[in-house]
Amino acid sequence: MIAIPPSARRLLEDRAYGHLVTRNPDGSPQTSMLWFDVEGDELLCNTVDGRVKVRNMRRDPCVIVSVQDRDNPLSYLLVHGRVTTITEEGAEEHIEKLGQRFTAPGEQQLLAQFRVADAPRLLVRIAAERLGGWGPWLAEQGGTTE
Repeated sequence: MIAIPPSARRLLEDRAYGHLVTRNPDGSPQTSMLWFDVEGDELLCNTVDGRVKVRNMRRDPCVIVSVQDRDNPLSYLLVHGRVTTITEEGAEEHIEKLGQRFTAPGEQQLLAQFRVADAPRLLVRIAAERLGGWGPWLAEQGGTTE
C-alpha cells in the first residue's frame, strides 16, 4: 500500500464521484459510479451485498478507481488498488456520512433509497498500490501520467 498524497486526499474528501472498475469472470470490465471517501491511506466506498461488483471484488480484489475533480474536469485521479475489506460493520453509518456530503439539504429524501435495501449494506476498503491520472498528486509522489 502507498500513501495517499495531500492533493489526492483533498479530492477524495470532497464530493468525490468516482468509477469503480472490477473484473467480470470472463475478464471483461464492470464499472459502477459510486461515492468515494478516504480514511488513512485507504479509499472507502459503500454498496449493497449481492451486486455484481461485490461478487467481482470477492473473487478478484484488484480494482481501479477513477475520480474526476469537479472543479477542474481535466484533472482526474486514477487509483490502482486492492480491496482489503468488505464488511457490514460500519456500513450504515458510512452511507449516512456520504449521504450528508453528497446530497443538498433539500435532497435528503434521496437517502431513503439507501436505507431500504434488499440486502445488507457493505463498506469496502481499498488500499492504493499505484496512482495515476492528471493532477498535482503525480508531482507529490514523483509519478507520471497514464
